[in-house]
Amino acid sequence: MKLLTAVEGLVKSALAKVDLGKIPEAAWCLFGALSSGSARLQHPLKCELLVTTDFPTQHPLEEIVIRSKAMDPQNEAATDLAGNNPTPSAESGLETQNTARLNTAEVPKDGPSPTPESTQKKSSETVDDKDTEPQDPVNTLDLSVPKFRVVEREGNIFDAPDHSVLIHACNCFGVWGAGIAAAFKDRYPKAYRQYYRLCKYNSPDELVGTALLIRPSEKRGRKHYVACLFTSRLFGLGRDSPEQILKYTEPAMEDLMEQIAEVVRKGGTVSEIRTCHINSGIFSVPWERSKAIMEDLEIPEGFGIHEITAWTPAQRL
Repeated sequence: MKLLTAVEGLVKSALAKVDLGKIPEAAWCLFGALSSGSARLQHPLKCELLVTTDFPTQHPLEEIVIRSKAMDPQNEAATDLAGNNPTPSAESGLETQNTARLNTAEVPKDGPSPTPESTQKKSSETVDDKDTEPQDPVNTLDLSVPKFRVVEREGNIFDAPDHSVLIHACNCFGVWGAGIAAAFKDRYPKAYRQYYRLCKYNSPDELVGTALLIRPSEKRGRKHYVACLFTSRLFGLGRDSPEQILKYTEPAMEDLMEQIAEVVRKGGTVSEIRTCHINSGIFSVPWERSKAIMEDLEIPEGFGIHEITAWTPAQRL
């Protein structure tokens, strides 16, 4: 009761300072039940008044309560003086203002933010543009390891310049008795003796899959390196199978190339590398299969020769 009296005094004091007669009657909207002797009058500025004093209308009213509504709809829950609605705290008011700022944020001058779909489309278009650009062949690096090239020749394998390497396949039993091996024995007797001694003091299992590079040692004729590939343990009917011979050919060739590279590193001279159709004679292995192994050999670092010439005799030796 005391609160109501105090409120009434405040309202009367406020209204006494306002010339309500100057407010057009049409500007007030009458709400509520007039039969109860009270009415809510809404001002055009959205101030609702519930009055009981002398009011410039024809409706007698009994009490005065003022409830203010701010123009901003966020403040529609403003407190009335009678305590009907709690007044929002300072924190809630700040939160409301921040929410309003987010909702009414300016759209960037460059237009709305791109959607994920548009961004993805633009990215794909950029990639497509890059794909269509011509590639510079200078910047394309070939990281493949260089390998030997095998070139077929017809003629006499022994008609080679000095310091050439001549390759043939051998057994591990110390025998150069037929085919191209017999021709090597006739031309390079000192080389044959070195080969024989190696086989005498080492078992076939120790030699197979390795190579022997014999330096030029003949007093007459051209100065040639003789290269022996141990690709079969025995000879004749006791020779290894074609699959076994091919199996031993690869490590034997690798061993030989390493020995040649060592000669070059120590300052020796190697002019070229020649081979007969290894394994294809008495060993009965198709030449193309042995050739494929040679073509798959990696060229040692610093090796100046990239080509192996394979010789076919114009006539049988």
